[in-house]
Amino acid sequence: MRHGRRKNDQAGAWRHLNDVFLTAISGGYRALLLARGEQPHMVPSRVLASVRAPGEKSIYDNRVSAMLPYLLVHIADPVRRLTATPRSR
Repeated sequence: MRHGRRKNDQAGAWRHLNDVFLTAISGGYRALLLARGEQPHMVPSRVLASVRAPGEKSIYDNRVSAMLPYLLVHIADPVRRLTATPRSR
């Protein structure tokens, strides 16, 4: 599967696959906090991302960068969380 843009919300906005993953992880973390009786809050995280150009797949070295997004654990609605995810970076 290519990790390009995917259409995921009713407004027709385009979202990256990584945003969907961050939204799902945030939901799981939210459930954990609530099960422990803790208040959900934004949680800093670190996500590694490849920075290889399309023709560089045969080069064997590390070409990664890090994004430092917040997990939007405090937002209960998954659609709202997905919509807000790109703005959290």
